[in-house]
Amino acid sequence: MDFEWDVLGTSVEGHAIVYKGVGEMSRCIQSKSDARAAAARDALLTNRIAAAHSSFIAIIDVRGMKLRKVVYTYIKALIKEDPVRPARTHVVNAPEWTSRVYRAVRHFLSPSDVQSASVHTGPYDPLCHS
Repeated sequence: MDFEWDVLGTSVEGHAIVYKGVGEMSRCIQSKSDARAAAARDALLTNRIAAAHSSFIAIIDVRGMKLRKVVYTYIKALIKEDPVRPARTHVVNAPEWTSRVYRAVRHFLSPSDVQSASVHTGPYDPLCHS
């Protein structure tokens, strides 16, 4: 599994802004083993970004992502990998099923992770968020 996450710049508060094209990446996941490899790669990249920046905001773009069993495998594997958590998380371009999945997985997250996350049906507009 070979993909990269992009640092787009810095927020007004000084957080690195990290774009994760998870929807695009998910098209390459064909098996549970692919999902676990993608989660391990995601965690590695996230931890590298966290080491290079004191804090970051994650923009997770799920455009085009289909609800499949391997998506659940990827999410569960990523939670087990336990990468460094961002200061805030914005899930963008979310299809209608995303809120159901988020309600299911938020029980595995810490209260601060849940509080710092938001789901948007459209693209992320940094001018509308603090």
